[in-house]
Amino acid sequence: MNAVLTNKLVCVTDVPTPYRVHMFDAMAREFENRGIAFEVYFMARTVPIRSWEFTPSEWHFVHHFGEGIHWTRGSTTFHLNPSVVYRIVRDAPRWLLVGGGWHLPTAMALIGARTLMGGGTTLLWSEANRGSMSFRTGIVHRVRQLIANRADAIAVPGKIAAETVRDDWGLKDKPLVPLPNLIDEELFGARVAELRVRRSVFRQSIGVSSDDFLVLWPARLDERTKGLLNFLRAVEGSVPPRVKILIAGEGPDRHELESWLASSSISGVTLLGWQREQRMLELYASSDLFLLPSFRDPNPLSVIEALWAGLPLLISDRCGNWHEAIDPGVNGWVVDPMSQAEMRRAFEAAVQMTPKERARAGAASASIARKKFSTDANVKAFADSLMRV
Repeated sequence: MNAVLTNKLVCVTDVPTPYRVHMFDAMAREFENRGIAFEVYFMARTVPIRSWEFTPSEWHFVHHFGEGIHWTRGSTTFHLNPSVVYRIVRDAPRWLLVGGGWHLPTAMALIGARTLMGGGTTLLWSEANRGSMSFRTGIVHRVRQLIANRADAIAVPGKIAAETVRDDWGLKDKPLVPLPNLIDEELFGARVAELRVRRSVFRQSIGVSSDDFLVLWPARLDERTKGLLNFLRAVEGSVPPRVKILIAGEGPDRHELESWLASSSISGVTLLGWQREQRMLELYASSDLFLLPSFRDPNPLSVIEALWAGLPLLISDRCGNWHEAIDPGVNGWVVDPMSQAEMRRAFEAAVQMTPKERARAGAASASIARKKFSTDANVKAFADSLMRV
């Protein structure tokens, strides 16, 4: 039985993050201009591995924090929000965008409830990445296919997600709606450019000279996903004294990483720990190369930050947005994290760039950011696609 639909787009996701808040603000503006209400339901205010601070009163979109049951297993937090499901089914929005992870009980319940009630368009928002899939067969894989099949369309951030949905999930006929991950280009583009005039001051504050080659590696200290030791072992003999590697992040493998660094021949690696946003902007402004040779990284936002910051990039082919972010040989390198020789060759080429070559590669990164990751252009395109679905 079809419900009476309200002219509204409701997005349901796990917890607020800075980049999502930025994008939701842009969505609210775009859909308001089209005469469509826009609301966001968060399943929780935060989870154990999140350290962000927010001022919800400054957000420009209608939002709700759902009450419910939350539990954490490993690095994953699960949310069950019966009240969120009830309110959304009751309100019957014309469009429902369900994100935050296909496996979350609330997401599964919402898609199932919409199927039973009928009416409206339900989209599953997925960063599917075949290189980061833990379950390719078995019951989990079948449940994933079942849930995705019940959605009317899948919102995907790029090529790898689209290919994974079509080929690995077997949903060849399911409509796909492009929705790239987006960040605040004013901060990571214009603001970083302004901060670059104080580059030498920022470098001095972290013990890096103006002649050093500075590599920025934002990563959770989790070897299974980020491959920190895997990469450092590969390049151990290829890091000259003038090259400094800054790793910004915390995680469960910090002690293991510190122990290895204490006995290795690499002297220029510094573990910065978790950094606030302002400090990250300063680090982007101070750096010569962005590094992310992950084992698993569904669709990393830091790659898009580095593009807007105008840096050359060296990332792995497990990063779900490498197709969109890298023009190999022009603005960076894409490597197989399972090939130590490949990582070493790319790293040696990167740190040997001349200042002119770095500037040219950085300008190419900024150009890619403007063409592919503009917030307003992508939100408008998403809204146009939604109307067609």
